[in-house]
Amino acid sequence: MTAVGNLDMAVIPTAVAVASETDPDTVYQVQLPYCPCKDWRYRRAHFDGDFSSLFCKHLRTALERVSGWHSAPPAPEVHAPLTHVEVKELLQGSKVGFQPREANGVLARAAANEIAEFRTRLTGGPLVDGTVEFNRLHGTYRVTIVR
Repeated sequence: MTAVGNLDMAVIPTAVAVASETDPDTVYQVQLPYCPCKDWRYRRAHFDGDFSSLFCKHLRTALERVSGWHSAPPAPEVHAPLTHVEVKELLQGSKVGFQPREANGVLARAAANEIAEFRTRLTGGPLVDGTVEFNRLHGTYRVTIVR
């Protein structure tokens, strides 16, 4: 076993081939609990005590295949409190990519019902769910985006 600081990696070595998501011509030969990618070597060299920070995406994939292990889903992005203009900019910006009409519709539903849900594909990215909550007392919004 190899130590990370005082941390021993207690995993039975198992070989798993994991294709790169970014380079279709690359396949990483992951030898649990190690991955040959640069990201994993960097994460190990800069271990900060957060165990979840040790796992590159190839190592996560290998662990899922071998043991059925799944990491916790990423925490939602929360933006609050925001003004009407700030919410519109967030929804229409490069992050979400709504057209003005779509952003106005979500804002109108939130103002009328105190909450509006949406589903969209982030610009160049995954399909996400989100909510826009309107606080009538303060006249502010809270936007939550869940990947």
